Amino acid sequence: MYEDRVLELLTLTDPGLIKLDEAKSDQLLGLTNNLLLFIRSQIPIAKRLLKSYSSEAVLDPSTAHPKLIVSSEGDCVTFTDVWQDVPEHDGRFDTTLNVLSTQRWDSGLHDWEIDVSGKIYWELGLTYPSISRKGQKEDSSAAFLEVW
Repeated sequence: MYEDRVLELLTLTDPGLIKLDEAKSDQLLGLTNNLLLFIRSQIPIAKRLLKSYSSEAVLDPSTAHPKLIVSSEGDCVTFTDVWQDVPEHDGRFDTTLNVLSTQRWDSGLHDWEIDVSGKIYWELGLTYPSISRKGQKEDSSAAFLEVW
């Protein structure tokens, strides 16, 4: 008896069996449009909410390996095969392809949006300020996520 009721319910809700007259169609279309307008109106609020949980990372070009080019805004880094003519100082990485941010986070949760569109291969790593910057040392590499 229970199976018959479930089967009947499934049969009644089969989209192919539902008959819509013009009034029901217009009502359904109006509800759909209102729902889409409501969702669209919530997008700016959702973006602000998500942004409130994210952390801005500004990259420090003075720490960048000479084969890394940091954008003028400090929000993007690009690898190049060409060794850049950059000033030499103790804070710059010379063997590992690293760059530090200008911010420091000692605790908490932090999110970043990473755009790797159009890339075949990329690496994302996290490092720390006390990491060795010069020469090949065991502690001069970061924890990397490699994707092919």
